[in-house]
Amino acid sequence: MNKRLLILLLILTLSLAWMVGNKLWTLKTGEIVELKAEPVDPRSLFRGDYVIITTAIHRINQEDVGGDREFHKNDVIFTLIGEQPDNSWKVLSIHHHNPRKEQPLEKQQIVIKGSVTRISGSTYHTSYGIENYFIPENSGKEIEQAIGKHQICVRIAVDKSGNAAIHSLLMDGNTLSEEGLF
Repeated sequence: MNKRLLILLLILTLSLAWMVGNKLWTLKTGEIVELKAEPVDPRSLFRGDYVIITTAIHRINQEDVGGDREFHKNDVIFTLIGEQPDNSWKVLSIHHHNPRKEQPLEKQQIVIKGSVTRISGSTYHTSYGIENYFIPENSGKEIEQAIGKHQICVRIAVDKSGNAAIHSLLMDGNTLSEEGLF
């Protein structure tokens, strides 16, 4: 076999292993946060059933939070969230750099790394890599019908670098689906 082909296959294999390993590392070592979701239930012919998840941290009004200003589309954004007395999570501040590196966080605070996808006036629309969640086939209708009638939450794991991964999807506190390796 050609030496270049072997090198290419090795690079592709290592890249895939890194992507899977990075997600597993985040799921195993990250802090767990539960966010109230506003899902929409589409179906993909190629990928099966999945849920598009939007939470309060996906829309940030810069006038309501502290931190840095002057973000542009596609900028990296570090969102500091804090747990509230009612167990919900609220955006406290937004940053160009991970604030965890500058000073220790208070208890019940977590930083999530994302990107600015759109700007509407003073509102930043963000993406954290937790917006699509694949669910067992033929369970999409159940979730679609539950919207508005039940509380849908997404439980995520967030590592110290701010990378997030979906841990599980919940309805009224009960686990609907839990993320596995495959």
